[in-house]
Amino acid sequence: MNVGCPRKAKVSSIRRTLWLVCVATTVAPAVSTRAEDQAPAWATGCISVARESFTKESRVPEGYDRSEIQKLLFPEAMVVRDGRVEVPWLLFVKPWRASPGLSVAVLETVTYEKGQGRFDYATTLYLAVFAGGTSGAKADIRARGQVDSVPERYLRELDLAPYRLARDKLAFGVRTFMNWPLVGGGGQNEYLLLFVQDGQALKKVWATLMGSWRMSNDGYNDDGSSNKAEEGHEGTAVVSVLKTATGGFRDLRKSGWSKRPVVYRWNGERYVAKDRDPVENVNGWPEAEVEAEVE
Repeated sequence: MNVGCPRKAKVSSIRRTLWLVCVATTVAPAVSTRAEDQAPAWATGCISVARESFTKESRVPEGYDRSEIQKLLFPEAMVVRDGRVEVPWLLFVKPWRASPGLSVAVLETVTYEKGQGRFDYATTLYLAVFAGGTSGAKADIRARGQVDSVPERYLRELDLAPYRLARDKLAFGVRTFMNWPLVGGGGQNEYLLLFVQDGQALKKVWATLMGSWRMSNDGYNDDGSSNKAEEGHEGTAVVSVLKTATGGFRDLRKSGWSKRPVVYRWNGERYVAKDRDPVENVNGWPEAEVEAEVE
């Protein structure tokens, strides 16, 4: 069964240029009245941009109470501690059709820290599987999870394809990406993270590189035009759940675009492969390996 979502990757939308527009502007006070939760002056511009993104770009279907779900995942409107400010950035919610009666939510927060003449930031993902949350029914959280803060990592989408790993283990995916500006172009990596419910916790069982692409200026032609150098592929790998199993979990096959597919098997903790990943990381910076956990 193929459950991947192949499509052309897009490089950085307007909301992904947050670091370019974090200028000091005046914003309303935080909802919390505690002194430690008041926005520091250096962060007001960044917080304003994050709140605008949350309002305009969160993806919550009609009928869900966005405010209620956000508070369940991140109760404070803003958290200030140790010179850092963490605020909600995006909220994605989807009904989990493969598991009737349940929905999945992922909240992305952004944490700012004032650096040496610039604003450093990273994102954290808060996840939940819940029942209710629509038609006035209060959301009932069944399981929670968290992906710790990673610099330059951004949420792309929820992937609720039917990743049936075992008879009683249905996984769901979260897709993220990292991108970097380059002279004459840019670079981007896309990742897939799979989670299963383990009691009241959501456990990450696989994190894998799904796409890697870059374009940069590789000099100039005789007519003065730039010579663009492109590597990788703008497509996305495809993941298939196989009928074979290892350690009680179905094997996973990942197909890239230029190499033979590779099978990943359960080792009791997470999925690993003996063969080289079929998706080549053409960007190669250390940050690009953070989510992939490639053996």
